[in-house]
Amino acid sequence: MITEMSRHRSYFTEGRLVVRCAISTTNMPLAHNLNKVSKNVLSSNGQLHMKGRKYKQLQRATLRHQKLIQKKVITNERKEKQLGLTLFIRDKVLGEDNKCYTLDELKSFVKDYVYRYSGEIEKLQKERRPGRPKSSRQQKLETLQESEEQTFLSGYIVPDLSDEENVLRLRAWNGTTGGVTSIRHVKICKESTHIPGEDCNMDE
Repeated sequence: MITEMSRHRSYFTEGRLVVRCAISTTNMPLAHNLNKVSKNVLSSNGQLHMKGRKYKQLQRATLRHQKLIQKKVITNERKEKQLGLTLFIRDKVLGEDNKCYTLDELKSFVKDYVYRYSGEIEKLQKERRPGRPKSSRQQKLETLQESEEQTFLSGYIVPDLSDEENVLRLRAWNGTTGGVTSIRHVKICKESTHIPGEDCNMDE
């Protein structure tokens, strides 16, 4: 596979293959999962021109790769946050005798989650000397809290605590991503007036 392209015309050899390049690496980064496209270009044993078909093909393949990676990162971050909220609520109900919970109690758990760093934010604010900027930690926590406040307005996916059997499943859950699928989830927001009857997938 071509791993570097010179700004000047030169030859790159690998076995019997010789490719002459006239483009720079900054214009066309290659990724590891572009093997198929790269091999097709290499097998042609020709030149890569900046306006050529093969060059544009590599550009499109690289762009697709970057979009897939970005989408995967966003999806994983969302799942991680949802899993963290489910763990937070599980810890809230562990050790309690309640067979089920009301909507207000469930919303109270979510509110505790959203403002879980409020104490630390207040402490950092008091420790900040007059005229000094906020610490990176305080800025990070405030940004996170503001983001989660907005999410609460639009809706969080949470375990359905109105169902006794589901509460038992939540308490017995071992915290793994595989086990969480057995727990029924619903979507509630700050202004919800009832717990939805339909299930809500954590991947949504």
